[in-house]
Amino acid sequence: MLQVILRIIVGVIGVACMITVLFALTASDEWWMRAFDYPRLQITIVSIIVLILSLLLFRWRPWWNALYLVLLGIAVGYQLYILYPYWYPVTPAVPSRTATAERTFGLLSANVLMENRDAAAFLAIVDQYDPDLLLVMEPNDWWMEQLQPIRDRYLYHVEQPQENHYGIAFYSRFPLQETEIYYFEDTGTPSIYTVIQLPAGDEVIFYGEHPRPPLPENSVQAADKELIKVANRVLAGNDHRPVVVAGDFNDVPWSYTVETFASISHLRDIRIGRGFYNTFDAQNPILRLPIDQIFLSPGLGLVEFADPIRFSSDHFALFVQLVVDESVR
Repeated sequence: MLQVILRIIVGVIGVACMITVLFALTASDEWWMRAFDYPRLQITIVSIIVLILSLLLFRWRPWWNALYLVLLGIAVGYQLYILYPYWYPVTPAVPSRTATAERTFGLLSANVLMENRDAAAFLAIVDQYDPDLLLVMEPNDWWMEQLQPIRDRYLYHVEQPQENHYGIAFYSRFPLQETEIYYFEDTGTPSIYTVIQLPAGDEVIFYGEHPRPPLPENSVQAADKELIKVANRVLAGNDHRPVVVAGDFNDVPWSYTVETFASISHLRDIRIGRGFYNTFDAQNPILRLPIDQIFLSPGLGLVEFADPIRFSSDHFALFVQLVVDESVR
């Protein structure tokens, strides 16, 4: 009797794991179907455990048992195929390079969480990593007051504080030009575009993004369109200057939307060949996801990619050191 109950439980979970694969393949605009794309790593681990248990509990006959085992095996294989660039030692999408004086710059990207009142912890990691460029997401008026020391340190900055969790600010040691705050979709979520002038004379195009997540109260289509419009703008403005797109995408790198964004823009995910680098939720080690992204164009190499940095937010911060290198193609 116990074995029958165990088979039922394992079988139900196994079918659920297969259904999540179908959801991912549909690329649906329904938020509740999209949600299963996020914990793909966790679902894959559960699927592997269920497959092992199923092989122990189920015989290959009758035929529906065999069909169940085969389909579950295919589901596991599909999940591993999607995730393998982040755990299997593949060639990194962005090559590693050594630092070059006046062509190397550090970028710290952090969602500070608007309600977070421990600004000192954030300022401490800024002091520790001392980035040349700093992207801050979710600042409101209170955070603007706390960031005054940063404003004094970085002569060049653009700020758009908001009280809806979608404020954004960017700080730079290097001169900025062509700077603008723009809204791709009518969602109250600003983006930043600017051109950074490095000491050696190189110009680097920078986009700071924070689209909304696929939740019932948000427009999934609008969030998708924002990233696709960024990709199209990157493509249309291709003038051989290197490009960095960074921010809290509220989406995982293997999602249909982010993969489409990368395909259109021809930008490269710094995670590929290096690991998951999960950034959210900092308080939940089991359901942690890589939703903060940094994408680079050819012409940029990676000098350093630090482990995700814990501070007082629900996100980890990301720090990278990049170098302009024309040999990176």
